[in-house]
Amino acid sequence: MQLVIEIILGVVIVGYMAYNQLAKVQYVNPAKLWRVPLLLAIWNVYNLKDSINDPATVAVVLAALGMGTVIGVVRGLINRVSFDHKSDQLVVFGSLAGMLVWLGGLAISLGLRVFLNGTPLGLVVSPALLLGIFSGWRLVWQLKYNQLMTVRQSF
Repeated sequence: MQLVIEIILGVVIVGYMAYNQLAKVQYVNPAKLWRVPLLLAIWNVYNLKDSINDPATVAVVLAALGMGTVIGVVRGLINRVSFDHKSDQLVVFGSLAGMLVWLGGLAISLGLRVFLNGTPLGLVVSPALLLGIFSGWRLVWQLKYNQLMTVRQSF
């Protein structure tokens, strides 16, 4: 039953976020860029403390984190990012391709969650993948922001 509720909640959240990706421009405060990945990292550490009991589990979690980071970097590279000097915020323009990469990452995460349901890995692999996805695209946005600020300071 909990899995069904999570799936329904996930579909609603994904639908809302997909709408925002395609219909709206995102304004991101650079100072708050790493809050979501930080919260996901705390959640992962909390879940890992009881679940990590052998090197194979650590390897699987690190592989999920790495795979998620690659997915996130690809998504971050697809998005167009500029800087609004009036509001001092990043302006991120979503695209269909970026949204599809993101939805693919979420589908992989959900598939892992369903496939590993009831196992100790089920609690740690999906959140590690999501942490990688969020961190990967935030990393690209941070690098683009740093680049935009370097260009701005050179004038």
